Amino acid sequence: MYICGQANHLQRMKNLILTLFISHLALFVFGQDSIQNILTSDHHLVSGNKVYLIPPAGFTIASNFKGFQHNESGSSIMVVEMPVAISEIAHGFTKKALLSKGIEVSTIDTVYMNDLFALRISGKQASGGVTFQKEILLIGSDKETALINCASPDEFDKIQSEIASALRSVIFDDQLAADPRDGIDFEINEDSSRFVFAQGMMLNLIYSYDGLNPTKDVSKTVLIIGKSFREEEIEDRKLFCLNRFKQTPYENQGILSVEPITLDSISGYAITATGISPTYKLNSTIYQVILFSDNMYYMFLGSTVNDVESNLKEIRKAIASFRRI
Repeated sequence: MYICGQANHLQRMKNLILTLFISHLALFVFGQDSIQNILTSDHHLVSGNKVYLIPPAGFTIASNFKGFQHNESGSSIMVVEMPVAISEIAHGFTKKALLSKGIEVSTIDTVYMNDLFALRISGKQASGGVTFQKEILLIGSDKETALINCASPDEFDKIQSEIASALRSVIFDDQLAADPRDGIDFEINEDSSRFVFAQGMMLNLIYSYDGLNPTKDVSKTVLIIGKSFREEEIEDRKLFCLNRFKQTPYENQGILSVEPITLDSISGYAITATGISPTYKLNSTIYQVILFSDNMYYMFLGSTVNDVESNLKEIRKAIASFRRI
């Protein structure tokens, strides 16, 4: 799960795409195709997104990410959208940048889908001793971009072919009004504190006092709530929380306290710490909470730069209102 305090918004979205989804695109861009799709009754709108597609037979709505999954084979179609022009994203798909990420690519094609520019990528990736066939579609406009990342174990050739067909059915409607909170199985009471919803990406919800990300409020108070999108067994939960905090982008980290916490009948640890904000280069007080449930975890990361006692109270108040839907 990607979640950080006040990191550079645009750059970290680019890094997120390369790190979580692409992995290793060794290749040449060639060919241009044009696809005109018409919305049909077989198309499904991905919750909280502006992407329609026709999922392959046997795929159901995913429980831990936005998209679709095939439980028997372990195949997946994951969708993430960013409020960034595709031109800001596509140029990062260079041979040098992508070879370092893990996918052995066979082809990259440029394609226009309903007159929107897209990159269509095929390849393989090894993970956990399993080789996955990868199909990736990057599509967008001068304001927004959607990335659809698909994976299926190597032995399921038929499913991989069906996934490729599903990607050809994509319709990205950048005029559609979509609430990124839709399809997410958790929430906070947005009336319980000063926080206003600012943005959503993947399974992360970002809040600030002014509803902007990055915030322009003088206190630089931000709260990010997210959920892991894959299951993992965690033996030492306290150590996991400490290590997870070390992965946040704050510099000169100093932990002030580590306390057990229980919310919505699930438990974990709350860490209060200090560090230098990577966005504002200011000393910040940070409050991280991780709650564990069914080999998944929920993570909350709040931070503020001044009036610490009052703003930490607001952060804790918002987190205390968390519930699973």
